[in-house]
Amino acid sequence: MTLPCLKNFKNYQNNYYSVLMQIPGFKESALVIEDFLKQIIAVGDFYIKVPTKVLPLILECGYLKNAVQAGKTASGGGPVARIKSTEFMFGCSQNELTKPDYPRFGYLSSPDPKINMLMTYDMTYQYGDATIKLKKDNLFDRTTLTIGTSLDFMSFAYLIPTLLTDPKATCIFGVATHLASGKDAAPYGPGNIKNYLFIADKIKDGTINKNNFYNIDELLGGKNPLLRFFELQFHGDIKLSDFERIDYMEEPDEEVIKGFVAKGIPVEEQSII
Repeated sequence: MTLPCLKNFKNYQNNYYSVLMQIPGFKESALVIEDFLKQIIAVGDFYIKVPTKVLPLILECGYLKNAVQAGKTASGGGPVARIKSTEFMFGCSQNELTKPDYPRFGYLSSPDPKINMLMTYDMTYQYGDATIKLKKDNLFDRTTLTIGTSLDFMSFAYLIPTLLTDPKATCIFGVATHLASGKDAAPYGPGNIKNYLFIADKIKDGTINKNNFYNIDELLGGKNPLLRFFELQFHGDIKLSDFERIDYMEEPDEEVIKGFVAKGIPVEEQSII
């Protein structure tokens, strides 16, 4: 069954991809980036950060709410921004979506929880100090990815995520999408693909690879806020049965820990020291 958010996605992405292919230099960069994406998707694991204080609520309801269901977000703009960004990224209409249809957001990182904690510590202040590692196999076929944030700086108007099952180099901030431009074909020019060229060069020279991709912010010089991590968009429900483990820095209530453990979800303290 096709998820409502992704109903028109493949055609929407293909149209955008065909526009990008007309830009000098994109095709060569895309080949490098898409091979790299396949590698990191194969080795990386799925995570979501939440505040420790919401763990009891997650345990009680049995699933992760998206921003529209929760009525708030960790990023600016609130649920309204997530509704708008979803339309731009996936080529869907809010008139066709119910609250549960909107994606949940996480990131791709090292399969080692300790390394993940070290590499993503700066995300704690915005998204939460508890890290939920998800079962990759459960969610793989309904997950999409962008290189960097899809919301900040209106990135959602200048990229289209890629399916993990068929990686395409549409997922980097660069060229205005059809919805953003209001035209049949998005405007393009050599300057619009500088991030594609930059990332492709860093892959080719070995700066970033499948063994260190989760440290992308530091590896790329820490100067581009658009390229700080690999964002994942999860489509459909994320239930407790999709949780692999929970790591925390601020200890949850003992009864909350026991509740998750009783459902087969390990809960462990994780420190950056």
